[in-house]
Amino acid sequence: MAIPLVAIALVIGSCCVATPTVRAHSGLPKIPKYSLSLGGSAGIFVAKDITAASVTIDLTGAYKILWLSVGLRGAFQPESTHLLPYIEAGVWYGVNIGLGYSVGMTSSGNNAPRVPLHNLHLMVGVPIPLWSKRETSSLNIIFVEPYYRPGWGSGGGAQSFSHEVGVLFKWVFEAG
Repeated sequence: MAIPLVAIALVIGSCCVATPTVRAHSGLPKIPKYSLSLGGSAGIFVAKDITAASVTIDLTGAYKILWLSVGLRGAFQPESTHLLPYIEAGVWYGVNIGLGYSVGMTSSGNNAPRVPLHNLHLMVGVPIPLWSKRETSSLNIIFVEPYYRPGWGSGGGAQSFSHEVGVLFKWVFEAG
């Protein structure tokens, strides 16, 4: 119960934070027609019998407010490593909301808990621009995004509901 409350607090709290650069440009940065972004995150992943530090690498392509991401999430415990390659699609307009699918793989001893093989998840995040710069016809933005990712999984001898809360860092650049 504490993880969802922390996630809600992060999202609500981040809504109240704005940088002077963003305020000077009246709120949300101008959305490029096509963009690519590279990023990574750090957080906490919690599922049945698993509490682990999580790290993610991510590549996202976007068309206006629609986006598609591919990435690799790792959840690390002393006795096991859980890898979850994923794909997500969603919409952004001040808040990111997406739906994704991941495949769970566990590298551990026989007695260690396993992540489910098939996982569906939601993703809710609030991107906060830290820096933006327009050069000629290209826009670059660096932002931080507190997020919450609830998931439901089954298969491979495991079934569970999971929570992940963390902070994503991304560099967004105009692709066309």
